[in-house]
Amino acid sequence: MVYCLLELAKGEGGDIDRVKSFLRKQNMRGETALHSAIRQRKIDIVILLLMEDSQLARIPSEGMSPLYLAVMLQEFYIAIILHDKDNQLSYSGPDGQNVLHVSVLKSREMSELVLSWNKELAKKQCDNGSTPLHSHLSRADFMVQILLESELSAAYQPNGSGSFPIHIAASKGRLEAVTILLKMCPDCVQLCDIMGRTFLHVAVENRRYNVVSYACRTPSVAPILNTQDNNGNTILHLAVQAGDLSMVCSLLRELQVQLSIPNNSGRTPLDVAWYTTRRGISYHGNPQVIIRKSLGFAGATYGCYGASLLDEQAIFQPDNDRQSEEMKDSTQTLGIGSVLIATVAFGATFALPGGYRADDHPNGGTPMLAGRYVFDAFIMATTLAFVCASVATAALMFSGMAMVDLAIRKKHFQLSTGFAASSVTSLGASFALGLYVVLAPVAHSTAIAVLVVTFAAMVIGILEPLGTLKIIRALCPRLGKGIWRIVARLIVVVVLPAFLPFIIIFGWPAYSVKYRHN
Repeated sequence: MVYCLLELAKGEGGDIDRVKSFLRKQNMRGETALHSAIRQRKIDIVILLLMEDSQLARIPSEGMSPLYLAVMLQEFYIAIILHDKDNQLSYSGPDGQNVLHVSVLKSREMSELVLSWNKELAKKQCDNGSTPLHSHLSRADFMVQILLESELSAAYQPNGSGSFPIHIAASKGRLEAVTILLKMCPDCVQLCDIMGRTFLHVAVENRRYNVVSYACRTPSVAPILNTQDNNGNTILHLAVQAGDLSMVCSLLRELQVQLSIPNNSGRTPLDVAWYTTRRGISYHGNPQVIIRKSLGFAGATYGCYGASLLDEQAIFQPDNDRQSEEMKDSTQTLGIGSVLIATVAFGATFALPGGYRADDHPNGGTPMLAGRYVFDAFIMATTLAFVCASVATAALMFSGMAMVDLAIRKKHFQLSTGFAASSVTSLGASFALGLYVVLAPVAHSTAIAVLVVTFAAMVIGILEPLGTLKIIRALCPRLGKGIWRIVARLIVVVVLPAFLPFIIIFGWPAYSVKYRHN
């Protein structure tokens, strides 16, 4: 049918110009019949149309060209046919793009081929100012080196929003692309976007830890570790503001990072940490709390405000009504758990493993396994679970009463959280020891497995707030031997209270057995 229409267009005189005019007619989208043939993947029709008009692929000169459409549809064989018929064909695409913008997202081989046809495409920008390198970095990690080898200046071209390729790569966490850019274009490290941000600022804002960690280990990046953006913020300011503990630790390890640079508002990173920390009751394991203390340990100083003025400007200002409502909600949640633990522990006390001695026994009615180390440890664990849960419940009753002064309620609430944590630990130990007492005589391996699994889970739960100990590694380069004072403080304040139930549970039975023997 296509052949028939072409013959009709030629007429009896074989008017070639009339056929070309016929073939170059464009629809409302600016497309010719060649576009339709490519979209339908009709290679024979594509060849037939190009035989009649070898320059048909030049239309349109702006907008979606036949070559762009073929590459976008990944019809690379058709793309090669189009170029072989006319090497002056159009490379244009929609919104000012060219065929390289789409090929870098589709195929490495096709991109290399397009670059061999026209290397100038690598530095041409679309309507929003993006080069093919910008478009490529937002999607994938291949082709960076090939594009740069073709046109090195593309690494220094900003897009419409003022971002350079290295900023795009950092914002997406494309570490391989960042590595290649820094290797092939070392000056990229100093490039700043329209807001004065280096690629490290962008990486920190987008929480791309892999890029930040790599940059901190790379000597060539050291000159920009303290660079300030248009607001005067360094990367440490931004990491502290985001409350990203891992990022702050990575920066604290680097001695080149200065800790007390003020921004345009006169705030140092320590000011920012204080400014963003909640006032009133706050969980000691919150990242903002740990970051503020870590900066203080590392020797960071306040800016022109001081802690007293910062309290007045803090984002999370203490509001008595809000704090009272938060404490009420927290009390209800914690109270349910403490009551349940107390109930379970009370029931376990009178349903002892091993049963009781018969009434005709001299010690009738007493536990059969009394006096064994593991049984005594079980009794102590159950007792601790009940006592700690009961104390936590009583403290929560006071913290939930609106008529009690807010300061007293805070003290009771903080007391309840400590006892509630100990009750959970003790109940877990009671469960594991009770099962061990029952299973050990008949299934010793299973009993050991129960102990290992249960205590591993409890230790992981205890160590969750101790995850803050990773800050020790970050502070070591700055404090040297002085780090041991902080370690000792953490052991006394954090580690010892967390493991105190275990010390009592397993320590008392050992003492009582020795006392009985004596």
